[in-house]
Amino acid sequence: MQLDKINPNANALTMNTRHGRFSVLFSYGTPVAYRLSGVTYIPTRDREPYQRSVTTAKHVNTWHRTYDNENAPTQVEPAEWTRALNEQREPRALGERTDLSAIIRRGQELTEAEVESLVGLLTGRCSPRTTYSVRSALLSVPHTPSFGIFSRVHLDGEGGASYCAGQSYPDEIRTVRDCLLGARG
Repeated sequence: MQLDKINPNANALTMNTRHGRFSVLFSYGTPVAYRLSGVTYIPTRDREPYQRSVTTAKHVNTWHRTYDNENAPTQVEPAEWTRALNEQREPRALGERTDLSAIIRRGQELTEAEVESLVGLLTGRCSPRTTYSVRSALLSVPHTPSFGIFSRVHLDGEGGASYCAGQSYPDEIRTVRDCLLGARG
């Protein structure tokens, strides 16, 4: 990790991650832009274009010019910051065995086959409405809080899912389902 002083009121914090070099520019202590794997992201606000102060704009331009980048900075909405970072996540290896907790922790997506297998596992005798809700929750699994019981839901890497029960299989499956649905809000 390295802190670079751009000028008295602007600093860049840079670190190496498994996704590449990551850097955040702070202007007057506020993060105003970031750079990941060679792409600079400058957020906009609800109104276009985002009117930042002249000094902050100078900070961003100076910081951006310190990189050898022929491309212009990309402007994105604040919500896109997280999405841009998520897109840089490494995919799981084909056939990698894992559990639901690890997938959530890494922010990874489930495959269509895994979603269908999990829906079958978790909604065996449920109503169509509950089945639909569970499927919807599984499609947004990277944004779901992780619960300890999720580490018992295993994915075989080929689209199959299983559950390692402790005391009562039906009760634990219901708990997993309730945690998924409760996390959706």
